Amino acid sequence: MQDRYTLKGKRILIVDDEPDILRSLEETLDMCSVDKANDLEKARNLLETNTYDAAILDIMGVRGYEILEITTKENVPTLMLTAHAFSPDSFMKSIKGRAHAYIPKDKMSDIGTFLEM
Repeated sequence: MQDRYTLKGKRILIVDDEPDILRSLEETLDMCSVDKANDLEKARNLLETNTYDAAILDIMGVRGYEILEITTKENVPTLMLTAHAFSPDSFMKSIKGRAHAYIPKDKMSDIGTFLEM
């Protein structure tokens, strides 16, 4: 798997309010150094004190668009996750917020491919 080598050692921030999603993404990205947050405040604190190669943000539940504003200012490439079917409004808001990707949670197993882009 090529992305394992490309992502090896990268520092990734994952923000989601669902512990199983955090755990699943951490396992999928085991070649990376992963920090996890389950809310806006913890994410903000981690972004203020660390440098990240990328961030993966849940849209709902953790105020993902507010965190996207922070990652954009910090020049952290950001992927937005959604548990819902494709929503044109959410997609446009993500793109206008300068997210690098908009990914349904049912495609999380391919997250390495999205991070390589």
